[in-house]
Amino acid sequence: MINRSGVALACLGSAILFYLILIIGYSAVDTKNGSETTDVLVFGDSVFGECRDETGIVNILATSLGENVLNCSIGGTCMTKSRDSRAAYTMDTLSMFNLAVAMESEDFGPQKTFFNRISVLYYEKDVLESLQTLDYSRVKKVILCYGLNDYHQGVTVKNDEDPEDINTFFGAYSATVKRLEKLCPKAEIILVTSPFSWYPAYGDDKNCENMDFGGGYLIDYVEATQEIGEKYSLKVVDLYHTQYGARAFYDRDIYTNDGLHPNELGRGNIARTVFKKIRE
Repeated sequence: MINRSGVALACLGSAILFYLILIIGYSAVDTKNGSETTDVLVFGDSVFGECRDETGIVNILATSLGENVLNCSIGGTCMTKSRDSRAAYTMDTLSMFNLAVAMESEDFGPQKTFFNRISVLYYEKDVLESLQTLDYSRVKKVILCYGLNDYHQGVTVKNDEDPEDINTFFGAYSATVKRLEKLCPKAEIILVTSPFSWYPAYGDDKNCENMDFGGGYLIDYVEATQEIGEKYSLKVVDLYHTQYGARAFYDRDIYTNDGLHPNELGRGNIARTVFKKIRE
């Protein structure tokens, strides 16, 4: 005679065991390794991040490369911390240096707090979610384009007595490259300088060659980027010297929307320049 109560208990026990195994299995999944993959990561400011449609720099680049590209560029961001300012303080959580720290530690708490406190652009939370679930070990290329907002914020370019000072553009860049080399061991890291910029709000003759926001001129940040490239034997795409024709005041309206952000012609030229350097 079958002991129905015993069978019921056995079935219940099996169900509980299966449930526990399922729970343990899910809890053991590394959400950072395997849930999302991409071939190329692009980090930068609004030069790369403002336009995200098919005419955007990153989308043109993705089509040219024939690879999956994740655009992590966020407008207004620096490589390092901006100067002391309450308005800039929380934005510092989105600096490339702090994003690299979060990626390495798998702790995006400061960034989440920042997003909860202010209204953000539609894509910024998507970027953060992707970075939390990405398998960095499978990334093939990392492209970095910073310097323009560091220049605007007057960030110190370099501390000659302590070149690794992370409160400087050079020191933060150096530390970030080292983190990325560890985090993405198979990836080629490519540095991109900021392009030339104009400031018509200050006068038609005002541009990055004669506007000092406290840390020097844009060329100083460009040269620091080139120095980082030499230090770590990385490719450097020089947009500062190669884009926007003769960089005269009339080129501003030919290649940019406002003196800072490239228009469709400017974006296409930049994308082709980056692609050509990658393929060298």
